Amino acid sequence: MKRRCFLQQAGAMLTGATAAAAVDERGLSQHDAAPNDRRPTVLLTSPESELGQALADALGEPFDIRPAGGPLFRDENGALERLLQGVRAVIHVAQPDAAVAGGALIDRRGRGTYDLLTTAAAKGVELVVYLSSLRIMAGYDPSFQVAEDWRPVPNSDPDQLSHYLAECTCREFAREGKVRAVVLRLAEVVRDAAQREDGFEPPWVAQADAVQAVRRTLEVHFNVDAAALRAWNVLHIAADVPGGRFPVTRAKRVLGYRPRFNPQP
Repeated sequence: MKRRCFLQQAGAMLTGATAAAAVDERGLSQHDAAPNDRRPTVLLTSPESELGQALADALGEPFDIRPAGGPLFRDENGALERLLQGVRAVIHVAQPDAAVAGGALIDRRGRGTYDLLTTAAAKGVELVVYLSSLRIMAGYDPSFQVAEDWRPVPNSDPDQLSHYLAECTCREFAREGKVRAVVLRLAEVVRDAAQREDGFEPPWVAQADAVQAVRRTLEVHFNVDAAALRAWNVLHIAADVPGGRFPVTRAKRVLGYRPRFNPQP
């Protein structure tokens, strides 16, 4: 019931390609009203995706989650500006439905992320958490242990290219001091890690641990020690495999990330 209500709320907020907020008869966004609690308001994109739903379920108590589905492009009506009113952080899942592919996917993630961050920075958003993919690092020799500081090597696949473009956008906004950006490069997200039987390749992460990483990012920024995060941060989020291809050492140190589901020797 909780998930159904959340998705109904998301559908009411966003209908059509650029309708980014529900507006009442006076022309004011619902979100212009005074907040009813002191929880930080967090915008969650792609709330209809499986990962988006899991994040909404897990974060709904400590944070005021505002769902935002559909393409988030700026328009002359200022809908995206209204949607971001009062928002302090954005969790950018950026996972469109399966029907969005090819150039449309690149446009959705690339231009959509640029428009979202441009508007977020103008509205005073403090933190953007972008959920990227470790696939853009998979082009290196499989025998290498790839750190976060290595240059991404995406291939021509639109999914990889679009993640790479979105990461570049986050990096430039952070370097210009417009917003703090945390890129979490997720391994293949597995819903039921306990039943995983196909070995350690490709690198994977339990959905619960991916959610944990996002939650810890928000908690560090708002509650623990914001200074632990730089303006620009890239972290690998995967199962903790000793000697694994994509170490999670930095996420463990910076976020206190502790994956519960890891491969058994």
